[in-house]
Amino acid sequence: GFTTSNWVTPNWVANPTILDGQNSYRPLTVNADGVQINGFTLRNGNTTGGDRYGGGLYIGGVNVVDRATLRNLRLENNIASTVESGEGGGLMAALGNTFQIPAQLTLSNVTVINNKATTGNLGASGGGMNIQGQGNSVLNVDMTNVTVQDNIAGNEFSSSGGGMALSLNGGRATIRQSRILGNQAAVIDTMLGGPSQGGGIYLTNGSLLLENVLLAGNDGERGDALWIDASSQSDMVVGLNYVTTADNHRANGTGNSAIQMVGNALGLVAANTLVSGSTTAFTAPAGAQAITLDLQSVLVDTNVSTVTSGTIATTGQPLRGDPAFVNASAGDYHLTAASDAVDAGNNLPPLVDLDGLPRPKGTATDIGA
Repeated sequence: GFTTSNWVTPNWVANPTILDGQNSYRPLTVNADGVQINGFTLRNGNTTGGDRYGGGLYIGGVNVVDRATLRNLRLENNIASTVESGEGGGLMAALGNTFQIPAQLTLSNVTVINNKATTGNLGASGGGMNIQGQGNSVLNVDMTNVTVQDNIAGNEFSSSGGGMALSLNGGRATIRQSRILGNQAAVIDTMLGGPSQGGGIYLTNGSLLLENVLLAGNDGERGDALWIDASSQSDMVVGLNYVTTADNHRANGTGNSAIQMVGNALGLVAANTLVSGSTTAFTAPAGAQAITLDLQSVLVDTNVSTVTSGTIATTGQPLRGDPAFVNASAGDYHLTAASDAVDAGNNLPPLVDLDGLPRPKGTATDIGA
């Protein structure tokens, strides 16, 4: 991002620094603790025949990397593997230690676009990003102003996390001011390896907060926008605040739920959240353990069922109405004045929306991102 006449203030957009894997190797590998990566484009990586992790960027190693910061990055057109079961098409981050010291990964102003965990026929995980806690430490993740778009985990079999797969060792991920768009867990309906899951986000073994986040056009077969798996950890908590999930369904138009949950004593709190364009808003598999769902100023489109499982104990009733987006078919999910989400929120912070504009504009905050 620097120029020959200015080594003080970088401009990574005007003066890009590109690391290109030429479809033959990974552009960048990091195995040092506390590293900060700032102002790069990492593209056309391919780790086929190598370790099949992180086609564009690999960060990790138990007792090697506990902390990493990524800023002003673009990871595009990377592939973890063309043959094997890949993990992390754009980014693979495996942080932690054996000393129970919490690990930390921070992402700010990062775009992850058009990456694939695998182009072969095996299951894969994390088309855009695969982030894992390692060793005995929890992994905490903070993402701000992150765009994860048009990534694919796998072609078939049981693939997870088209946009991102998070396994946090009991830690917590916080995602703010971000867009998760057009990602696929698996390209085709799976037959042999079980269904794919988590078109936008796949979460296991950790808690999650989404705030001012748009999840749209994702395809996961189960949990098209978000799949939450609490089967290996009890008392997981997931919070949604000013979140819009829209048009998350299979590419052929069929779909299941925007958000699907399974596991032990899982609790989900949804506030100021809008659900549209899915068959069902929230669901859990038949026979799953009890899950609690707390709805606070949630708008569910009139064409969407709210809950389709008796294993979900729901507190609060959703509002029913028309979100009246500006132009959903063109990907514009801003609200028109006719939207039933306008002025229907509960005035919780933050005081800005996804675009950074002040809220509320009217008598109350709007529902959605």
